[in-house]
Amino acid sequence: MHLWQDVVYTQVCDPDTYEPVPYGEEGTPVYTHLERTSQPMIRLVSGDRTRWTDAPCACGRTYPRLPTGSTAASTT
Repeated sequence: MHLWQDVVYTQVCDPDTYEPVPYGEEGTPVYTHLERTSQPMIRLVSGDRTRWTDAPCACGRTYPRLPTGSTAASTT
């Protein structure tokens, strides 16, 4: 899943401290929707576990992304 940081600002954070973790580290996604005008969503914690990456994507997009599939939360 590509993260359009200019529409929904996404961080992957430590689930205990909610401090952002570096690319490649596991954490929980925290979303802030930047374009809602009626009810802004401020720091929605999904509770999911994931890792994020800024590695090049085969599709050519340059946004950071949350890999999907069985290897997304792999510890290897």
